[in-house]
Amino acid sequence: MDTLVFLDPDNGFETRTQRGPKWVRHAEVQWLLERLPESAAVAVYQHRPRRRWEELFADLAAQLDYAPKVQAVYEANLAFLVLSRARGTAERLAGAAIRYCEGRPGVRAAALSRGERGDQPTGGPARRRPTARFAIRL
Repeated sequence: MDTLVFLDPDNGFETRTQRGPKWVRHAEVQWLLERLPESAAVAVYQHRPRRRWEELFADLAAQLDYAPKVQAVYEANLAFLVLSRARGTAERLAGAAIRYCEGRPGVRAAALSRGERGDQPTGGPARRRPTARFAIRL
């Protein structure tokens, strides 16, 4: 991975009902991701709205069609979503997310993807599953 860009909007990604300067727009993240080297990644802070993570992640996965690989690391009220295009970058980031979750009660990792993300392990040397892992299949 050559580059990791971190975006820290006040609340995270825009939603259908939440828009404005406190949220990052998908068009902005897509523009950035498309201009970075393929091996780069973009990490976005996401505050949990008054919804379950599973519901929010399902909605986000449907909107993140411009990012082939998305890995989330989250706890009760906040998450970091890391978007990447290259398989090798995604595997390294997923492995790092899984290792980070180990020994940290309440911190979880999830792959959010369209198509191939399914419920397959994310690969790399860290094929251990985090405390609670779910994948969203669309």
